[in-house]
Amino acid sequence: MPVAKIKKVQIVASAEQKGKILKALQDEGSIQIIDAQKDVKKYSSQGKSVELDYANVNFAIGLLSKYQEKKGLFGESIELTEAEVEEEAKKVNHKEIVKECMEIEDKKNNAINEISILQGMIDQYKEIEKCSFKIEDLKDTDTAIVEIGKIRSIQFEEFSEESAKISKLIELSKIDLTSQWASFVIIYYNDVRKEVEALLSKYKFMKAELPNAKGYIKDLICDWEEKKEACQKEIKKYEKNLKKIAENLRALKIVHDFLLWEIEKNQEGEKSEHTMSNFIITGWMIKKEQSKIESVLEKMTKEFIIIDIKPDDGEEVPVTINNNRYLSPFEAVTKIFGLPKSTELDPTPYLAAFFIIYFGLCLTDAGYGIVMFIATALVLKFVNLPTETRKLVKLLMYGGVVTFFIGAIFGGWFGLTADQVPESLTYLTAEGERMFLFQKVNALTDPLTVLIIAAVLGFIQVTVGTFMKFFHEFFNYDKKEALLEVAPWCYMLVTLGLFILTKAGVIPEAFGPLTKNLLSSAFGLIIGLSVIRTAYGNFKGAKTVAQKLIMSVVGMIVGMLKGFLSLYGLVGYMSDILSYSRLLALGLATAIIGLAVNIIGVLVKDMIPVIGWVLMVVIFIGGHLFNLLINSLGAYIHSGRLQFVEFFGKFMEGGGLEFRPFSKKNKYIYIKK
Repeated sequence: MPVAKIKKVQIVASAEQKGKILKALQDEGSIQIIDAQKDVKKYSSQGKSVELDYANVNFAIGLLSKYQEKKGLFGESIELTEAEVEEEAKKVNHKEIVKECMEIEDKKNNAINEISILQGMIDQYKEIEKCSFKIEDLKDTDTAIVEIGKIRSIQFEEFSEESAKISKLIELSKIDLTSQWASFVIIYYNDVRKEVEALLSKYKFMKAELPNAKGYIKDLICDWEEKKEACQKEIKKYEKNLKKIAENLRALKIVHDFLLWEIEKNQEGEKSEHTMSNFIITGWMIKKEQSKIESVLEKMTKEFIIIDIKPDDGEEVPVTINNNRYLSPFEAVTKIFGLPKSTELDPTPYLAAFFIIYFGLCLTDAGYGIVMFIATALVLKFVNLPTETRKLVKLLMYGGVVTFFIGAIFGGWFGLTADQVPESLTYLTAEGERMFLFQKVNALTDPLTVLIIAAVLGFIQVTVGTFMKFFHEFFNYDKKEALLEVAPWCYMLVTLGLFILTKAGVIPEAFGPLTKNLLSSAFGLIIGLSVIRTAYGNFKGAKTVAQKLIMSVVGMIVGMLKGFLSLYGLVGYMSDILSYSRLLALGLATAIIGLAVNIIGVLVKDMIPVIGWVLMVVIFIGGHLFNLLINSLGAYIHSGRLQFVEFFGKFMEGGGLEFRPFSKKNKYIYIKK
């Protein structure tokens, strides 16, 4: 189906109604406003005030979130109508709450900084804590010099001996001796100053800076420890206060989103143009929404008009894709690739069935499908998620359902083999192979069948993509080119498919000659059209009859060569189809890893008495959970890759500009309709 039609419009209305009209447009979320005043920004003081309030509330939420008691497994969910949001937001004195938060946070930060300073001082003087001198006694006198510091412990004894040789009047007072450092006080007379300084330098003496205080260093450190403890108590008191204020977190979140609406309304309003009595909004609008918007605005005022205008030259029309609730989850796949252009088809409905089947083929385990379905269904039931995230989770839920059915057909049940379950859950095939109930294919013993299934699905999707290319080009671009260039390849793929089905015995052998002739006609059609087009082009380009005759013959020869060469395109189609063999590889990987997990679990149980049973359960749960997660990711990525490369490449260029309507965006609130 085509993408939603979007057109460019202008809404002209009375300036007195600007606020009401902007609010109505924001409520509807159907117009993307174009900035008509890019070079002239006049943001109002009111708008700046709202932004300041928003920033402050955002700060308070970030601060208080650390102290909120968690409510429920997934946290608090706020579900309100738009009217309730506005009503509750206006009741909250958010400025007072923010002011209180800021004051407490400042005090708390001051206390933290004070602790950091005190701890730094404690660490700095810890090595000389045991000094037996008072700080005021460690001062130089007229005749003696006092130094306090440290050297390497292994050098202290040698240092003591050398200092004693300099003078008997040098006094060393050891403070502390650790494995690394020796702290001490050295007192010496001015007469031997040079010799002592040289000795200290030799042993790389590190002088300690004394604090500007009196008394013993150990008393100072004790005082600092007490102050640090007092600061820590203050911090706990501030955190207790913040925990109490955090009871207002729900209200602040409501205010946050309400202010976000106001900010966006102000910003979008600044994009409009103004006259003496009117204002003009230029933007993109979803075509089918116009009548609804007109009806909404008419309830407020008759003083408005919506005018259709042509896009500027080279202006790109934004794109939005809208599918029903069953197909909308698959938009998550499309949007990874990018949006189609406004002239292209929305590929979502066409990829849906292929993608979900490929996803199931990559997992091929019914047990994993059940787990995935239950997990995603619970998340959708009990967790409020943003729209796009919800679509992705719903897509995985679909994947769980399809994986269950495909897994049952392939006999995938948590990596178990049919011999490991009760016989009532299995049956014997005509060939004597034991299989699970409902199992039709064993991918481990018959991978060729899976490869054939993958190739058939690939052939079908590549053919569908080629037909979509034909219809897209026929209805949007050059009909002649679509008929002459694309249609023959559609015919070629259909006849090739019929021929292969005949050879495989799916179609009765009696139709063999017919399908062979149809395939031959497809080759002939491609070559013949190339001959006719080239010859006709040369014929038209020539002037005289002789030239026309000669050039036509040359054109026929060249056209035939070009036609034969163009058949090489069939190799490209076959190459695309072979890409689908990755479905076999991923399906086998899931089955083999699951089987390996079971084998390892049983081995651990047999090798380790008693506790082996516990370890086996842990290995089973952990191993299968890992297998499910890693292969679900692989299934999503590779199934998507087949869409992007092998399917989209046939008919879609992509790169469309996303339609971003002016609407009420929420971070914390889920709006009830």
